[in-house]
Amino acid sequence: LEYELTSRVLSLVQQEIRQIMVMVANGMTLEEDYSYIVPWLEASGFSCSWVSPQEFLLLQSGFSSAERKIPLLVLGSSALTQEEVLGIQNFAECGGNVMLFTSTGKTDIYGDWTVVPSYGDYFTPVLEKWGVWPNNDLLCDISCFPITLYSDEDVPQYQTMNYPLWVASLSRYCSENPITRCLEGMHFFWANSLTVNNSAAEVLVYSSPSAWIMTPDYNFQPPFITNPFMVYSTAEQGGYVSGQYPIVALVPLEHGGGRVIVVADQYFVSTMMLDYTASSSNLDFVVNSLLYLSDESLLLEIKNRSYVSTALNKVSPEILVDKKVVVLIIICIVMPLLVSFIIGLIFFIKNLKKGKINV
Repeated sequence: LEYELTSRVLSLVQQEIRQIMVMVANGMTLEEDYSYIVPWLEASGFSCSWVSPQEFLLLQSGFSSAERKIPLLVLGSSALTQEEVLGIQNFAECGGNVMLFTSTGKTDIYGDWTVVPSYGDYFTPVLEKWGVWPNNDLLCDISCFPITLYSDEDVPQYQTMNYPLWVASLSRYCSENPITRCLEGMHFFWANSLTVNNSAAEVLVYSSPSAWIMTPDYNFQPPFITNPFMVYSTAEQGGYVSGQYPIVALVPLEHGGGRVIVVADQYFVSTMMLDYTASSSNLDFVVNSLLYLSDESLLLEIKNRSYVSTALNKVSPEILVDKKVVVLIIICIVMPLLVSFIIGLIFFIKNLKKGKINV
C-alpha cells in the first residue's frame, strides 16, 4: 500500500508519467502470448506503449535525451532483422536502458515442448560485444518447478515430478542488488546459461551449484531431450558435471551508454508459463527491473520494505556449520535444563499451595 500510494503521489506532484516501451520480437504476440505483462506493469504505475521493431527503428534516431531515459522492454529477439538490431544497439549505446529476454532456442510451448536452436539471431553478436550472451544450451537444475502430468484416459492418472528444465531460483543465489534482493521463487523455462565476459557486469541470478547444462546432439531430432519422463533428474544420472551458472545479468555500457538487463529466457513472462506456475514473482522481477532502469530507487526501496522472508534457505550452509556447536549446546543442554526447571517450578508451586512446603 505504501508503494502504491507513494507511486501515485509522486506522479501527481512531479506531473510525470512513468513510461515504458514494450516490444515483442520473436514472432509471438503481446495480446495472446504475453497477455499478463502490460496489465501488471500498468497496475504497478507504468504507462506502457507497444512499439513494433519497425516503428522503433524509425523513431529511435530522433529520440531526445529525455526520451532515451524511457526503458525499452524487448520480449524475444529471434525475429529482429539486422537493421532493427542495429537500432536497438544504437539506442542502448547512446544512453537508453534496455531489458532483454532472449533465448538461443525456440520451444514449442503449446505442443510437445520440443526445443530447436534458433539460427540467425542478429542480436547475439551485439550481446557478445557487450560481454554478456546466452549459450547454445539448456540449463537444468535440481532446484526446479514440479509439474503435474496426467494420462488421456477415461479415468486420468496423475503424476507429479520435478522438471529440471524449469529452473526455480533460490534467494541465496540472487544478487544483493535492489532488483533481486527481496525476490525469491522466480522460474525460468528452457533457459540458457549466460556467458559473462564483462568485468563491469553484475550477475543478478545464478542457478544452484547442482545445476548442469544440456548441449544439443545433432545426431538426433530434436537435438535436445525435453520429455519430462526422459530428462535426467540430476547431473550425476546423465553423466554431466554440475556447476553454478548465471541466468540474468546487468550490464552497464561504456562511453555514456545505458544499462542492459539480459535474461536468458524468452518465455519468462509468457502467458502459458505463468498459467502453469501461478506465481507472480516473474512479473515482480520485471517491475523491479524497470523501476531500477527508470532511476526510481526510492520507489524500489519502498516496494522492497513490504517483503519479509521466512525461508530457511536465507541462511547459507557455511553459516549453519559455524553455528553447529551453539545449536547443539542449546538443544542438548539449555533446552533440557529449561524444561526441567519449569517442571520443578510447577511442582514447587503446587506443593506450596497444598502446605507441604513451609517458606
